[in-house]
Amino acid sequence: MLRVSTDGSLGIRWHDLMRTAVGILLAAQVGVLVTASTMPTSAGLALLVALSVMTTGAALRVVVSSQKFYDTLEYRVELRTKDLVEKMTAFEKAATTDALTGLLNRRGGEEAIQPHIARSRRLRTAMSFVLVDIDRFKQINDTHGHAVGDRVLELVSATIRQSLRIADLPVRWGGEEILVCLPDTDLYGAAQVAEKLRSAIAMIDTETRNLTITASFGCAELGEDDFAVALARADMQMYLAKSQGRNRVCPQLVEKTS
Repeated sequence: MLRVSTDGSLGIRWHDLMRTAVGILLAAQVGVLVTASTMPTSAGLALLVALSVMTTGAALRVVVSSQKFYDTLEYRVELRTKDLVEKMTAFEKAATTDALTGLLNRRGGEEAIQPHIARSRRLRTAMSFVLVDIDRFKQINDTHGHAVGDRVLELVSATIRQSLRIADLPVRWGGEEILVCLPDTDLYGAAQVAEKLRSAIAMIDTETRNLTITASFGCAELGEDDFAVALARADMQMYLAKSQGRNRVCPQLVEKTS
């Protein structure tokens, strides 16, 4: 009587339901005929008509009741399925999103970056990475407290997200590091983006006395290397920026000439 459709919902096999109802009706009719055959003609005919009406109505009620039952069951299953899908979606999002900043976490970022790399390989387009590290973050936590440190991470993450294109992908890579994936961007373009981010972060109003936020940036183009190699180069450039005084972008590229 039930079937499962391709979307997981329950449905009614109407031909089975109607066959059952018709079977009930025919069985009742046979009983009526047998009973009526033993009675006088007029009385038997009256009984036949009355019982036929009754059995037909009973059969129809079976069909209607069954339909209501299965409609209710199907509706409940549909609601339950929708609820499970929503919970699974929320769980997956929580597993790949950093709760503090709202950015993708490292796991989510690694998964999201791979399609961009595949596209860059397929279309032979440029792709670059910018590794951002908030300067003296441990000192911020030690001096102002972890609540202020968390607020700094939120402000920096929001500033980065607002300064990027829709296609760009910021990821909280770990601790105070944020990795930015830049599709269709060469090394020179990545350095320009990094400088834009550096300037925006330096202008953040922390609303905390004696606290100014700066960050150091390391840029690397994907090129023919794999992701891990490009990331290592960006990391090396970021530490070079730290060693040169922080609050700067490495490599420092001269402006392109026409």
